[in-house]
Amino acid sequence: MTEATKKEKFSGGRKLISLIVMLLLVVSVIFASGCVSQPKTTIKSEREVGEAVTNISGDVEDVSQILNDIDRKLG
Repeated sequence: MTEATKKEKFSGGRKLISLIVMLLLVVSVIFASGCVSQPKTTIKSEREVGEAVTNISGDVEDVSQILNDIDRKLG
């Protein structure tokens, strides 16, 4: 195997690795941008804010009760 053939194979391997890294980078950026975007809020008044806070606190209380039940069952 000549020196030129070795350099050619090494260069081709580097190009392939670079391509794979670039593709992984593009896919990760697309995934991250999809995860970061937040849905638009539909709350437009103080009354709706109060309802949302009440709903959230009710949900937190439900989760707390579930966790307490699990803790009680596991000992």
